[in-house]
Amino acid sequence: MDIGIGLPATIPGGRASLILEWSKQADSGPFSSLGILDRLVYPNYEPLITLAAAAAVTERVRLMTTVLTLRCAEQVC
Repeated sequence: MDIGIGLPATIPGGRASLILEWSKQADSGPFSSLGILDRLVYPNYEPLITLAAAAAVTERVRLMTTVLTLRCAEQVC
């Protein structure tokens, strides 16, 4: 079974060093992937830049962003 973990990039006041340390730990541990939320309304680290930083310190884990776009009918949205 593959299990991924999310990066703590949406925590207010979170340090960039925490992202890098989290990435290294996930790469050396049992996780298969690192993900990041892309929240448009709240302040957070930019997802692709954050994943690029994670890629610089990892070798094994896969990286992904969790952006979900929904298309709604005019009557619903």
